[in-house]
Amino acid sequence: MSEIMSLSESTQCSPYEKYEVGQILALNIVPNPPSSSSEIRVRVSKLHEPWTLSCGMVVEILENDRQDIQSPAASATTAFLKLFDRRFASQLRQDNGIIPWSKGIEDAYLEFIKTKRAEEFLQKLCHDENFKETTEEEWNTAENEAFLAHELLGLFTAETTTYAKLHNYQKKSIPGLFAPVTLNINSLNENSAADMIVELCEAKGVLLEYLPGFSLSTLEKHAPQSCWQNIVDQAIAIVHILGDNNILNADVRPDNFMVVSNGDAGYQVFMIDFGQCPRELTIYNAEAINQVLGFSSKARKGPFYGAVEVSLHATRDPQFHRQRRKIWDIAFKQILFDYGPAIEEFTDSLLARVERNVGRPITINELSIHYSYDVMSLLAFGNPTKFLEGNSTETATKVLNIVSSGIIIVGALVHVPWILTLLKSMSFGGSMTSLGKWSEGELKNPRPDIMGHLLEHTEDDAAGRKLIYADARLIIGAGRQELLDTTSSALTALFVLLATHKSYQQKLREEVDISFKDKTYTCARPQPLLDAIITEALRLHPPVMFGSQRVTPDTGLTIGDVHIPPDTVVSLDTYHIQRGKLRPNSLSEGNENKEESNLTNTLDPRNFVQGDEFIPERWTSRPELILNKDAFIPFSTGSYNCPGRGLAMMELRSVIARTIHAYDVSLPEDTKFEEKAYFDDVRDHFTAGIPKCDLVFSKRVL
Repeated sequence: MSEIMSLSESTQCSPYEKYEVGQILALNIVPNPPSSSSEIRVRVSKLHEPWTLSCGMVVEILENDRQDIQSPAASATTAFLKLFDRRFASQLRQDNGIIPWSKGIEDAYLEFIKTKRAEEFLQKLCHDENFKETTEEEWNTAENEAFLAHELLGLFTAETTTYAKLHNYQKKSIPGLFAPVTLNINSLNENSAADMIVELCEAKGVLLEYLPGFSLSTLEKHAPQSCWQNIVDQAIAIVHILGDNNILNADVRPDNFMVVSNGDAGYQVFMIDFGQCPRELTIYNAEAINQVLGFSSKARKGPFYGAVEVSLHATRDPQFHRQRRKIWDIAFKQILFDYGPAIEEFTDSLLARVERNVGRPITINELSIHYSYDVMSLLAFGNPTKFLEGNSTETATKVLNIVSSGIIIVGALVHVPWILTLLKSMSFGGSMTSLGKWSEGELKNPRPDIMGHLLEHTEDDAAGRKLIYADARLIIGAGRQELLDTTSSALTALFVLLATHKSYQQKLREEVDISFKDKTYTCARPQPLLDAIITEALRLHPPVMFGSQRVTPDTGLTIGDVHIPPDTVVSLDTYHIQRGKLRPNSLSEGNENKEESNLTNTLDPRNFVQGDEFIPERWTSRPELILNKDAFIPFSTGSYNCPGRGLAMMELRSVIARTIHAYDVSLPEDTKFEEKAYFDDVRDHFTAGIPKCDLVFSKRVL
């Protein structure tokens, strides 16, 4: 943005000159509903620096004015004042390349807002989505100030709206809101100015309950380690409260949580900053897939990917990803040629375990994850962990538990990635350290597997080794949507579906029997019904339920007739998209109308007809049941799609084909099982957390 550089350095003021300890501020309480506003005076007792988007300060409410603020603060003597003052919004200025405020800038700004041009400028800023991008380089100093005021008004609105929505949680999980306020920082004849111009002369803010505590970012310094887990659990619970109330905060980080000591009662955690609520959208419209995830998408990876160790999946650097992805693709291409016999050997072990338990209930989740883990450990390190054989080591068992619990924890923290950095200092962080040491030990003797290929194309230095260790953990499941937990979730869902839709066992058996008889079977070879059953299971129950997080580009995104602003965090709801469901507002920031909210589970078959039903024929003989094939994205799509898709399909084909060829699969006798209730209990742990289910395998009668 251009600046009036003739403003001399000598005119610049200290950014804190207007707010000083001991200063008395006359605040106007914003009425709701609008009526005659009242004034309250406060004395500044402490400045909370540094200031970024808002000016925070502890204030003393002058005694004669306490009755003017809302209950429960009528008796309060101390409060926290947060003012959205463009003059001192240092982060917003820096992010937009705007020089620090000065008296000279203010003079130019005051002259500007008295003119008709100011109103025209704001109208364009509000209603023309391309106005900023196409004209900001030409803006003068005064127009920059008007832009800042406009942006901060949006933060104030988000803040007050969130406090209103979370009224029942005030003084429990968030501070109590005493009153929205304004501070007149410039004089203007309000009778002759438009409302939007009057707002340019005000610093809007909120007067809040004062919390005498410490920031969550300084947890290690202020609380004993025995209390850390409970404190972090409270912070996570607050984020879930926001989610339950259809609020998603794009600025959730340790500094935005305050921890207050309650003496012997322990600690209480509060979230304190809502200026960027809501800035995250969950999209249920398949029209968005290409723009958000496609090869030509300009959207960037979201903040979650910056909170974990860098790997192929967890990087926000597109150039690094392109370079690393080429190496992975070459490795997997070779694997698809060479790995078939190894997969069949693991399926041999799985069937041997089934044979040892014929006629007895087997927890299918455990069987599936042991199969996946054995395959992935061989793939990552060239060394199977022998879970299927029952000969796993104590270390391997510990690592599997770490990975499994880690996926659950990471899944809970999708929208609070900063907590992952805190966990490094806690018990889970210690477990992940153990996982890291095990990975490093396994890689000391590389074999000709996928990791051997990655090692050949990675620098042998500290950074390269760190990357290799991260890639290894990515393969075995400590990453997000790669192979371990996704394959095991898919296998579990497949077996449960086949046990509850038994007619497909016979149909599938007829198909695979032919391939075994004429010796054309390989796990690399697609078979129509086999692949249709697998595909339908992946559609109904995608192993990765969380849609890949992205940030909209500088131009924003337009999906249908809805425009999403720049720098908005978005994700696709894979589960609902693949079932053909669409919420009432397909690009929803939340819906407070209970009647409308009840419609979120109604079926809108815009992608798949009878989308809640298991109908494998839609992928073979009944294509009319597919209205939008592009809405099928269990392995994601675009540049960041899953590189192990082909390998995963080989595993699924091998296990399902060979098991159904040899065994009947059923639920235990006298089991009360309701398919919908069972799958409704699936939890989003990053990968699908499918409830435990016992199945019985009986020898097929030939």
